[in-house]
Amino acid sequence: MKNLKLYGVLLFIFTLLSSCATTPNSTIIGKWKFQNKNITYQIINNGVIIANATDNNNRIKKSGKWVLSNDEPPVLKIFADGKLEEELTITFMSKDLMKLKSKSRDEETLVRTK
Repeated sequence: MKNLKLYGVLLFIFTLLSSCATTPNSTIIGKWKFQNKNITYQIINNGVIIANATDNNNRIKKSGKWVLSNDEPPVLKIFADGKLEEELTITFMSKDLMKLKSKSRDEETLVRTK
């Protein structure tokens, strides 16, 4: 009986800890800046993504929808006007750093902005 209670407590603690773990979906939310470009992505938890870019003093702002796959590694899919615009494989993600790679571009590093 004592072992049964111990297993119950361990199961409860494991369940509690696993429910608090961060997921790629929660980690990706926020504002990200490309390290070597004047481009930022603001990824909002309602599925909206806003891209801002500056090129020769011209500001460009685009918005669309995003979906993060459950694949390993995860793939960030960006849609504009209902069409798939880009698929970016997340090769690395931490709280403040993300690396993305697409079929047509080399890996790029993004840092979280405050």
